[in-house]
Parts: sequence; C-alpha cells; structure tokens
Amino acid sequence: MQRRKRIVYIWTFLAHALNFFLFAVARQLENSREDYRKHTFKWWPAVMGAYNVSLSGSYTTFLPPIVLTKSISPSDPSLSFLPTIDESSTEKVDISYRVSWLEKQIVLYLALCSITVFVMVGGFLLYIFFWDEWQKKFRSLANLRSPIAACTIVNPTLIASATVDGRLILWPTASSRQPDSINRLRPEDAHSHQPPHLRPRRSARHIWALSSRHSCLLVGCADGCMEIASCEEMRLLATLHTSKSSITNIVNRGPLLVIARVDGTVEFASLELTAETPSTLHALTSLRLIRCCREPLAFLLSAPLCFIAVGVDSMIKAYDSRTTECLFSLLAHNAPLSSIKIDHVENMAFSVCESAVLCAWNLTGVLAWSTDCVTNVELAITSSFLVTFSPDGRIVLREKKLGKKQSELSNQRQTKVASKMTIRVITGDLVVVSLDETIVFWDLQKQAILGEIDMEFTVDGLHIINESTILVQSTQTLVIVEVCKILLALSSD
Repeated sequence: MQRRKRIVYIWTFLAHALNFFLFAVARQLENSREDYRKHTFKWWPAVMGAYNVSLSGSYTTFLPPIVLTKSISPSDPSLSFLPTIDESSTEKVDISYRVSWLEKQIVLYLALCSITVFVMVGGFLLYIFFWDEWQKKFRSLANLRSPIAACTIVNPTLIASATVDGRLILWPTASSRQPDSINRLRPEDAHSHQPPHLRPRRSARHIWALSSRHSCLLVGCADGCMEIASCEEMRLLATLHTSKSSITNIVNRGPLLVIARVDGTVEFASLELTAETPSTLHALTSLRLIRCCREPLAFLLSAPLCFIAVGVDSMIKAYDSRTTECLFSLLAHNAPLSSIKIDHVENMAFSVCESAVLCAWNLTGVLAWSTDCVTNVELAITSSFLVTFSPDGRIVLREKKLGKKQSELSNQRQTKVASKMTIRVITGDLVVVSLDETIVFWDLQKQAILGEIDMEFTVDGLHIINESTILVQSTQTLVIVEVCKILLALSSD
C-alpha cells in the first residue's frame, strides 16, 4: 500500500509540473501576440503616410535599399514608366487571419496535450485502486451476517437460502432485483391466543434441510416440522408435524416426499399441488413412517423407481418409491460413507467410504465390483466416466461397468492437500472442482484444465444452476459464476 501511495504522489507531481509548463508556454504566446499588436499598430500607417500611399485589401513588400553606381538624370524616360498592377491577379491574403489560424492550432495542440496528461493520470489511478475489482470473474450474490445453513436452486432465476437464525431468503440471479424474505409465521401461530412474547420465536425454529418443487420450498426444521412455503406469495402454505425428531434431508419426486430424520427414521408423505397454479397447495398428508437404522442418515438419494438411504453405520438400503417397502440392503463398507452417486443411465450406484474402499452396485442389489483408492475421494458421474477426486487435486477416470482405471489427471499448481473439496458435473464431460479457495474447470474428454479461479474465501459447496451458470457457497457468501464468460476471459488471459 505504501508503494502505491508513493507512485501516486510521483505521478501527481509530474502531472502538475507538465500542466504548469504548458500553461506558461500558452501565456508567453498570448503575451507575444499582444506585444505584436501594440508595437505594430502605428508602424505601417506612418510608413504609408511618408510616401503618401494608401492601400486597401493588399499588402506591400519592403525591400532593402539598392545602391546605383551610375547617375541617372531625372528626365530619363525610363524613370517615367510605371507598370500597371492588375489587382484581379493579386493574391489577397490577410496576415491577421494567418496569425489567428496559427494561434488556434497552437491552443488546440496544448489542449490535447493537457487532456492526454489527465487521461494518463486518471487511468493510472484507476489501475492502482480498482484493478483488483475488475479482475474478479464472478458476481457476489449475497453477503450475510448469519452463516448459511442450507441452500437450494428453485429455478434458473431464483435461489433460496436458509440461515442458522431461521431466516428464509430468496435471491434472484438477476442483479437488478432485490432479495426477499419469506414470512415463516405458521398457521397455528397466526390463530394463537397467547401473547406475542409467549409464542415460540421464529429464530428458534432452525432450518436443517431445504428443497424445492415448482415454486414451493420444502423446509425441514430442527423441531421436526416440515414447512411448505410459496415463493410467489412469500408465506407458509402448510406444515406437517408428525414427529419431534429433526429433519436432516428431504427428497421429492412428483407427489411423493421422502423425509429423513435425525433418529434414523424415514417418513413418506404426499404433496399435491393444483395444476393451474403450482404454488397453490391441494393436500399434504403423511403416508408412512419407518425406521431405517438406529443412527442418523448420512445420505438420501433418488434413484429410478427407488430411494437410497445411507446411515452413519455404512448400511445402504433401497426403498420402493411406489410401495415404500424395503427392496434390498447393501453392506460392503467397513467405515462410514463419504460419497455416493447414482447413474440413472446405467442403473448403477457408486459409493466410497472413509477407508477409501470404492464399490459399484447394480440397483437390483448385486455388487458389481470394488477397489481400493489411495485416499478418501469424492465421486462424480459424467456421460463417459466415473470420476474420483482426491484432496491433493488428482482426478482418476474409471470405467463404470468394470471399474478399470483409464487415466489420471493432476493439477501441477496444487501443492498442498486441501481440507475441503467438491466436484460437480456441469454438462457432458465438463466438470468443476473446488479445493479450499480455488475453483478449477476441467474438460475430461480432452484431459485439460480450462481455467482456474481464486475465490478469496473457502468454498463450502458448488451448485449447478444450468449449463452456463454455477452457484458457489461459502459460510456467509453466495457467488454467481458465469461459466461461458469465465472460460472466455481465462482463454484470453
């Protein structure tokens, strides 16, 4: 910062010095022009009066005296000849016009020089103080005082976030619109006869899970209640409170909702919205409550015709989405799972545990293959590969059906092991990964890095809005990144 101040002071002094010099030159020219007018005002009339000559619209040239060595008689006929002057052929030039034109050109030149100096100094100051802001390749969407508890994508133009103090905020992706807060006043609170100071405070209803369906938000609370909120009416439509156990995850497919709770139970509920206006609630009913395991659920995913529930005890169970009956249980890991993904095209599930054991399952309950990874990894599924991503930045591409290792990619700039890592598939074989404060774009088909961005904060999560936009989440910040603009800017750099 001190170096920047010294540079600014030097440039300011040089700008003032050059400006003073140009001003002095312009002043001297102005004084010279005034002296010329004052001294030559009476010269030419005196000379004309001495010779009794009057000129109008012409100019006279005075030559030095010519000394003749021969005496000529005044009566010499050669002296009586006076040639006539053709005034029509004489060029009429106004000296004052020429001098005025020259002065205007000089003033214009001095003005351009002064403007150039000011533009250079202004550009230098803008470079010093605002270059870091211009270099940012992302747009900050939210900077909250309270940490973010959950976040979900409602649609490509709307993002919902929940804070730990119980606020539910809608963030439009367009920068011209302002965020809105949803009124979480429950129906029982609105019709309560208790004084306001005895009613449960909204901040006490912490949000643990957040999902969306059409223009409605599915909010899982710490008190075991599930709230249905409308993004259009900005209020709660209904609540479902069948258990006091906190909700940790919500998965919806069509009218069926699967709710995971902290006590290891899974609740199936039916959510029906009117066809005319999707934000209007028609019915919300609880169908069945089953116990999946004795410990909290770590993952809850939707698969073709079934739901996958994973407990902390590494047990994987599949439930029929139509009958809510348990189809099969999978047990091949000896440690809690760190990542699980489902391939809807191949009808396979891939899971990896904290002891670095990678397994592939058929959704019929048969183990396809298993292998050992060097370290704990994150999983991603592209159109061509099963991708494993390790904390040191290495990416391994494997075949889906056989698990054979095809290639291994590494980022030479990554020199340390990251504490937080995330990998998401944007489209096809284009993926984005995060390592602490860095985001890297990979083209797995070409096995090349497309770009790298320093986010200046630790990345807690990545959300894919669409093929051209991603959402970066940290503890108190939400950032919108335009993928096409980023890749274009990085390629130009």
